[in-house]
Amino acid sequence: MTTSSHLASHLAADVLDAHWLPAAFGVPGVGVVVFAGTCLLVAAAVGAPARARSGYLSGREAAGPRIHRSRSWRSHEGVKHAENLLKRYAHAKAVVVARFIPVVRTC
Repeated sequence: MTTSSHLASHLAADVLDAHWLPAAFGVPGVGVVVFAGTCLLVAAAVGAPARARSGYLSGREAAGPRIHRSRSWRSHEGVKHAENLLKRYAHAKAVVVARFIPVVRTC
């Protein structure tokens, strides 16, 4: 009679074991995983700059008229404050802060 822990060890995959994937799926399985990982990296490398560029272009075209139509005084104050900060610290520092400080990106 087999114990439940012995049976569970045969059913569960130990993904930290380097021999698990080839033993379970063979060479084609390893090839599929490598191909999928490569596709994911290429998609990320292409998608991130494309999304950044499209966000920049849509913001450049639509943000100005939308802010000027806004009745919110907070929006107008926020725009003035952002413009003052950009004049004070330059655009390069703003890009670095916006890209590499996580809190700024999620707000």
